[in-house]
Amino acid sequence: MKVKAIFDKIKRQHRLTKARQDMIELLAKHPMNIHELEKAMLTLGHPNIQTIYNNISFLQSMNIVFATLEDGHKLYHLVDFDQDVTTSINMKCHASQETFQITEPKIVEVIKRSLNLSKFKVNHLDITIQGACHAIDEDHCDYHETCVLKQITEQYRLS
Repeated sequence: MKVKAIFDKIKRQHRLTKARQDMIELLAKHPMNIHELEKAMLTLGHPNIQTIYNNISFLQSMNIVFATLEDGHKLYHLVDFDQDVTTSINMKCHASQETFQITEPKIVEVIKRSLNLSKFKVNHLDITIQGACHAIDEDHCDYHETCVLKQITEQYRLS
């Protein structure tokens, strides 16, 4: 993911503060919840929690960051301008607690057709599927051949 494109987007209309820059660089590595983000920002010299909340809100309003709900907590993700992020699907297995991410470009087109959105440009779609397959036991969950989600992710381009 190229954070330079994100920095450039912010600079066109707003100030790119050190706190915003650090937050973007952290989220470029992996999604974080607010507590993880607060801890990481603190180590980088940003102790003010309100600044973190303000910047998350700002980055969401700029369509740079989006949130998903994971176990009752928001998980903040950085939009990847290098990929078509409108097709990202997160799948979480309740049995193994693993999260899988797939990218399937056809999903957006199917949804647009189903909802008659041909004149609507979708720039972000967040789908989270949670559940467990019929083989809920650790032996099945550990093996590639029997894990339903592992089999599905092999069929699609991983993000």
